[in-house]
Amino acid sequence: MTTYKQGFIVNKLLEKGGVVNKVATAYVKAGFNIRLKPDLPGVDLIAIKGSEKYCIKVLHEKKTYDENALKDFLASCREVGYTPVVVLYGSG
Repeated sequence: MTTYKQGFIVNKLLEKGGVVNKVATAYVKAGFNIRLKPDLPGVDLIAIKGSEKYCIKVLHEKKTYDENALKDFLASCREVGYTPVVVLYGSG
């Protein structure tokens, strides 16, 4: 069950479109506060709920990702002390 405010935020994110916004809506529905496009390299969004703090990277394109991209993401997460989460989105 979502609150009115969460529903409003979810609808705004879905209006904007995009895969990252769709992933963000799942975290909003779960009660997290989100920040899109943070100033951390390689991080797509940050989700915070109480003491749970996540840096999230969404992989949605059909391409190979090199180690350096993921290492930059992990380094950014360690720098701020958040738990890294990689979301694989898509059909293939």
